[in-house]
Amino acid sequence: MIKRIWLDNITRWDVLLFRIIFNRNGKILLDRLFLMISKSADGYLYAITALLFFLIEPQTGNIFFTSAVFAFGLKVTLYLVIKRWVRRKRPFDNIAGIRFLIAPPDQFSFPSGHTAGAFLFAVLCGHFFPIISVPLLIWSTLVGISRVYVGVHYPTDVLAGSILGILCAKAGLLIL
Repeated sequence: MIKRIWLDNITRWDVLLFRIIFNRNGKILLDRLFLMISKSADGYLYAITALLFFLIEPQTGNIFFTSAVFAFGLKVTLYLVIKRWVRRKRPFDNIAGIRFLIAPPDQFSFPSGHTAGAFLFAVLCGHFFPIISVPLLIWSTLVGISRVYVGVHYPTDVLAGSILGILCAKAGLLIL
């Protein structure tokens, strides 16, 4: 009984926060900005950056690549296990009148894989190149917000994704 009340309260707050963020869309400039931010976490940026790091500083780039391969492999594995276990429907499936601005990559929303990847990437890059830590953490936070804004995730999906990404990045750094 207590567990159910607790979950109902979290869900109520999650939906309320989702509506606050999602209801900001419909403005052409903001829609384009958040779509662009969301798409920036599709994965191609990670491969390009790893290549640039290798070209700029080969030894560090090689270590970065090794830890990134491990961390992203762990993230994808855990992400798929959690997603299939939780099976949380996306906001547009649960809330009347919600339409997504970007096609979701799969059926379920928890956790946010884009947010997990963005935070993983930000933490790894920040470890090897501390000067870019703050801008990358701002970007990864905006990726999470964008996933709510475009209607494919709840805020707790994003929170879980950020935690997953950070933990996987830390695990990737442990293998060094």
